[in-house]
Amino acid sequence: MTKTVTSTLTLSGRKFSKKKLIGIQQTIKTFPNPEPDRIGSEYCDYLSWTTAQSRNKHNACLDALEKLEKRSSRVAEQTSAKKAGKQESCLD
Repeated sequence: MTKTVTSTLTLSGRKFSKKKLIGIQQTIKTFPNPEPDRIGSEYCDYLSWTTAQSRNKHNACLDALEKLEKRSSRVAEQTSAKKAGKQESCLD
């Protein structure tokens, strides 16, 4: 998740503010290879993402993080492709 966050995003039925997304990015940069169980619990706490019975929505949180990662990868690929295209056109 190296792309700079510019807006809110809704994943797994939850709206993520720009501030929360930036917090997630910073944590991932600090701990790039965390254990899935731990990161799910940490982010549920960070996002206050719980059920009506005050239990963490662990699976929903992991699902949202996975979607964020895939989205970030697609954005990075698109950005790389655009940069590569611009470089080729400059050489013509």
